[in-house]
Amino acid sequence: MITLGELVKAEAIYELLREITPESDKKIVAWIHNQLGYIKYKQEKYSEAKASYENAREIQEKMRPSTDLDLAVTYSNMGLLYTSLNDTSNALLYHQKALEIRTKNLEVNHPDLATTYNNIGLVYDQRQEFSTALSYYEKTLKIYTQILPDNHPWLATTYKNIGLAKISMGERMIGLNNLCKAREIRKIALPSNHPSIASICGTIGGIYQEAGDYTTALKFYEEALDIGKRAPHIDYACLAMTYYNMSRILNELKQYDKALKYAELAVQSASKSSMTTNADAVKFKKNFEQLQTKRL
Repeated sequence: MITLGELVKAEAIYELLREITPESDKKIVAWIHNQLGYIKYKQEKYSEAKASYENAREIQEKMRPSTDLDLAVTYSNMGLLYTSLNDTSNALLYHQKALEIRTKNLEVNHPDLATTYNNIGLVYDQRQEFSTALSYYEKTLKIYTQILPDNHPWLATTYKNIGLAKISMGERMIGLNNLCKAREIRKIALPSNHPSIASICGTIGGIYQEAGDYTTALKFYEEALDIGKRAPHIDYACLAMTYYNMSRILNELKQYDKALKYAELAVQSASKSSMTTNADAVKFKKNFEQLQTKRL
């Protein structure tokens, strides 16, 4: 139920389970706290998630050996939570604890190890320690290429992470090659209107835009728009950013009427999304007003 996104229903069920489960059944109680923590995490209620995870951790650390895999799950969840809170020190602490348990108890190519390496890589990415992040992403890739089919979405995510790390390290062409691998896998593995395909197209478009290759950037932005507008649940915040980026390029190309059109669409799309930040909304509006002035 959690994986289906029915968080409110799931929360009610786990709260009921917590009420009826005897405190003496510590294994189940810890599991319930972990599940509730994950629900709160997905709801971005981070302080409540932290409290639930701490409850699970305290129970598990008292009753279980330090090598217990259930405890590794709790540590991993806490690492993800602290990553979302931008607390990279605690994020690394808990991901390393999870890694220590998993390396002692799992096969070297177990997917949970790959996930842990990826999570650690993301923390180093957040710290802008891209070389270290890359080393963990490559460990993830090594496992996934051994155990997953060539067109698995997890491989796409790993290639994307490697690509972005490479670009941040100044290796643009190698980075783009990895991003394009991610795009091709997603186009094979996912429905043609999946938002993850739109996302990777937008990312690639942004790299070409930064490089000044506006024609190629526009091609990828147009693909991102086409997919984004056909998605089951339209992400207007992403659409707004794509319209804005296209507007900026068209302005550079002196195609002012088209630039103004996309600038207006950026403002309109942003107004439909609660996920658009105030800073982005101001940026979109300012761009639109500046382009309006050019037409006067």
